[in-house]
Amino acid sequence: MNIVGYKKVLHATGRCAVCRRPFHGAITSLAAGRNSRQTNKEELTKQGRPKRGPSKKSTIAEHKGSVEDKLVASLSQSRLKADKSRINVVNPELCNDIIERLTPSLKRHENCDILEVNPGVGLWSSKIHEQLKPRTHILMEPDERLYLPFLKPLLDKPGSHYRHLPWSGTDWESYQRLIEEGILSHQQVLNYGDPLQNRRNDSLLFLANFAHHPAKSMMGFSSVTFQMFNQLMSAIRTHSLFQAYGLVRMLVWVTDREKSTILPRTIVDRRRFGIDVEGNCEYVTEVAGGEGSGGRSRREKLIELESAVNVSREMRAQRTTTPESRKSELQMEADSVLSSHPENDWTPTLSKRTTAYVWDAELKDLKQRRESGDLPAYIHDQPGVPKSGSKSKSKKGGSSSKVRNPEYDRLIELRSKRRAYDRTAVTLEELLSVSSHISQVVREASDSTLSQDEARGQTWQEQLAELRAKQASLFSTLYSEDRRKLLHYGDDRSAYNEKPYPVLLHDRRPYHPLLTLPGDFSTREQGMSLLDVQPAPPSAAMLGNPKVHDTFELLVRWLFNRRARPFAKVLESLAPGAVEALVPQVPALRDRLRQDELEATTNTASSSSAARTRASKENGSELEDDVEDEDFEEAAGDDDDGAIPGSAKAINKFRCRMLTPEMLEGLAVAWEKWLFRPTAADLYQKVDAKYDAAEYRRSLYGDTDDIFGQ
Repeated sequence: MNIVGYKKVLHATGRCAVCRRPFHGAITSLAAGRNSRQTNKEELTKQGRPKRGPSKKSTIAEHKGSVEDKLVASLSQSRLKADKSRINVVNPELCNDIIERLTPSLKRHENCDILEVNPGVGLWSSKIHEQLKPRTHILMEPDERLYLPFLKPLLDKPGSHYRHLPWSGTDWESYQRLIEEGILSHQQVLNYGDPLQNRRNDSLLFLANFAHHPAKSMMGFSSVTFQMFNQLMSAIRTHSLFQAYGLVRMLVWVTDREKSTILPRTIVDRRRFGIDVEGNCEYVTEVAGGEGSGGRSRREKLIELESAVNVSREMRAQRTTTPESRKSELQMEADSVLSSHPENDWTPTLSKRTTAYVWDAELKDLKQRRESGDLPAYIHDQPGVPKSGSKSKSKKGGSSSKVRNPEYDRLIELRSKRRAYDRTAVTLEELLSVSSHISQVVREASDSTLSQDEARGQTWQEQLAELRAKQASLFSTLYSEDRRKLLHYGDDRSAYNEKPYPVLLHDRRPYHPLLTLPGDFSTREQGMSLLDVQPAPPSAAMLGNPKVHDTFELLVRWLFNRRARPFAKVLESLAPGAVEALVPQVPALRDRLRQDELEATTNTASSSSAARTRASKENGSELEDDVEDEDFEEAAGDDDDGAIPGSAKAINKFRCRMLTPEMLEGLAVAWEKWLFRPTAADLYQKVDAKYDAAEYRRSLYGDTDDIFGQ
């Protein structure tokens, strides 16, 4: 609005046209500012404009140095409007190592089409482009001001097959425009029911980078990664977005913190989202990533090492190698085990050092300093050290000032903690071994001939009573935190030993992930992981009846909202009679729950026998019967993963987080055939009314507010 417009508005209303407040000299200020700018403009015209620095484009284009240096120079421009939280790959050596690792599987994508979201500086884009030589490479990059100078050399190259689209990859309309405008001209949208919908489409490859630091919330999700993966899994099921061309492989960059939700390394981190990924994907493999799982929970070192040794053995068979600089500590330890056992006769055994803690490195450093004499217990009159502190008399009768060395106190603390933790680790190992033995005895008891042999039955009862007495005795020595850890370790072992393959996708990996280093990315505060995702076709049951999938999702929501509780009780709480009606129709569940039933029926007799045995040893003194103890699921309230078992009986329970997609799918099919099932309206009401939106998100992704600090 010009000065005349302001005068008209103010003359009619007596208020400022901008803020609508009573006028106090706005016209005068506006006119003065206008005259001042006009005067400055005339003076600059007469004197000549001062020389400016190079423009933004020239600064980026002419900057000499690495991609990281150029990106830092671009981000330092304060007036540049762009999403500066995005993380980029800036080390070409990392790209080369990844390409070498993926070369065998990338051969099927040669001369394909590439659809890439958020290419950023384009380093990863150019490397994979050189390897595959695609006929079309679409770069969907919305931050043109920041990243277009990096992408321009790729776009302007003679005979370039790159094409830039300033569209956002997180906007679903962008993918619809791809289809409507025929940008991927070599691809054909498949009609519903076409058999090719459920087959691999190796002529198209999807690349994306969803990593942000700090995490960027989007559409109710705590991070862009979770929102996008949720939509990508939905696209696989419904054959929408770019999955309308067939089952398209995806190579996606995420932060190290987020990968534990998508690809959990422990059963504790396996939530609804993990089930969704497992059910819709043939495999999800971590190609490269930082050290560790990225989550807050850790699996016991014994299982981690056994899994790593199996992977190293498979890599040797396939002649897959890893550069020394890209080996994680776990892989180096596994390779060392294989080198010392060339006959593959290694079996995992417990030692006091199989459990690792976050302060192990600190303890090791303090020990070395103490042994070398660089860590005294007291600091004696050193410069800069205050004289206050304990005073002790010297041999000559005088007094000398002593200050206790805090680092030495820390060494004593960590030593004591390590000894206590080692004793607990041994107790946990022994308790898990006893619990495994109990399960084995119960499985043998399921033999129909055992009930006909009275002598064998009595021997079995006595053996089970002794095992339960030992289990209860060991269990009573644990603190609450250790009891919670016991459930985690027990479920992790069961998941790893599940047949025909482990429950977690991480334990089915074909190779160790390449170790990423701080200098590989544009920020050193947060690393990234590259996930290789291959969609899988839906099962015949899902294709044949759309209601099965709706039931599947409702069952997963109900069961995994209570994922640390015993499966049978949780299912029965959803619909009385469901266990008796549905479980026999799902063989995997039927065999697994038969063991729980046998343990429940024998628990009273064996516990009573154990109580009598203990009472006789203590001259008839009264003992509390273990049967009367509450199981953890009844005493823990609504806190699932924080549940503390009230008795040792909880260890051998089959919990909801152990369910596989195949079990859940069979359960959904059986549910739809059940004549006395609750109506769909009742089921929706019961599932949705129990938990609010915040609890729903926690069940899906965990406590992301704590993880990402939002």
